[in-house]
Amino acid sequence: MKTQNRLPLALLFCFALSMAAQENRGLDRMDFFYAGESMKHRMYIVERGEVAWEYSDPQGRGEISDAILLSDGHILMAHQHGIREIVPDRKTRDKFETLWKMDAPQGYEIHSIQPVGRNKVVYVQCGNPMEAVVMEIPSLKELRRIPLPFTDGGSHGQMRCFRLSKKGTLLLASMQLGAIIELDSHGKELRRIDLPGAWGVEELKNGNILGCSNRGFAREFDKQGRVVWDYDWSKNPDYKEISTQKAHRLKNGNTLMGNWFNEWSGRKIDPKNPDVQAIEVTPDGRIVWELSSWKAPADLGPSTTIQPLSEPVNRKKLRFGDIK
Repeated sequence: MKTQNRLPLALLFCFALSMAAQENRGLDRMDFFYAGESMKHRMYIVERGEVAWEYSDPQGRGEISDAILLSDGHILMAHQHGIREIVPDRKTRDKFETLWKMDAPQGYEIHSIQPVGRNKVVYVQCGNPMEAVVMEIPSLKELRRIPLPFTDGGSHGQMRCFRLSKKGTLLLASMQLGAIIELDSHGKELRRIDLPGAWGVEELKNGNILGCSNRGFAREFDKQGRVVWDYDWSKNPDYKEISTQKAHRLKNGNTLMGNWFNEWSGRKIDPKNPDVQAIEVTPDGRIVWELSSWKAPADLGPSTTIQPLSEPVNRKKLRFGDIK
C-alpha cells in the first residue's frame, strides 16, 4: 500500500468521485450500525437498505461520541455525560432494554468506551485529571484508574476515541496533544505518533495503526510510525465542510470514513446538495460509496460510527493488560 499525495490525488479523482457518487449513494451498500454526534441521541441498524431498528432520545444530554455493536447483540455507548449498555429489541423497530448506565462525574466528560472480557469495561474520563477507568459491570465497581497524558484546559477538547490493541494496550487519539499515544494498562507511554486533530484510531490486522483527523484526512502508520497510506477528502471541491470522525478498514481492503455535521453551528442541510455522511474509498483513492441520507424514512443525522453488521466486536477477545 503506497503513500498517497493528498492534494494531487484528490484533484485527479474529482471526476471519478462525482460519477461514483451519482451511481452509489444508497443505503444498500452494506448492512451497518450507525451513530453520531447530534443534538438528540440517535442510533440505527440498517439492513437491506432500510432502517431495521432505531434508538432516539431527544431528551438525552450530550452527544453520542462512541458506540459499539457487540457480537452478543448489545450496544455500548458513550454520550459525553455518561455511558450505558443497551439491548436492542430487533423484533420491534424502536424498543430496547438498558442493562446498566452510569453518569459522568460533575465537571467531567466521557467520550469513548471499550468492553473488556465478559463483565468489564474501560472508559476514558476527560477532565483534570484525565484517566482511563476499568469498571466491573453491571455492579459499576471500579477496579483501576490509569493516568493519561493531557494539558491544562477544558475536558471537552481532550479526546473523542480510544481503542484497545490486540496485545492489550490502550491506543489514545488525543485531539488536545495532536497525537496517537499508546499506553500500557498502568499508564506507561509506549509510543507517540503525531496526528494533528486526532479523532479516531484503530489497530489493523497487520499491526499498523489507522488514525483519522477532524481536519478531514485518514492515515495508516506502520509499526515504526511511518505513513504508508494517506487520504484527504477535505481537498475535494465537491465536498463541503469535512470533519472525519472515525475511519475503519473493511475486510475488502477499502476504508470507511464518517463525516461530522455540526448541528450546533446553525448551518442547515441543503436539500438540493446535502452533505455526505460517509465514504468508502479504495486503497488507490477511488470512491465506491457515498452515504447521504438526511430525510425520512432514513434521516440518519451526523456520522460518528459506521460499523458493518458483519463485523461485531467480541467482548470476550478484548483485554487491557492483565485485565481480562
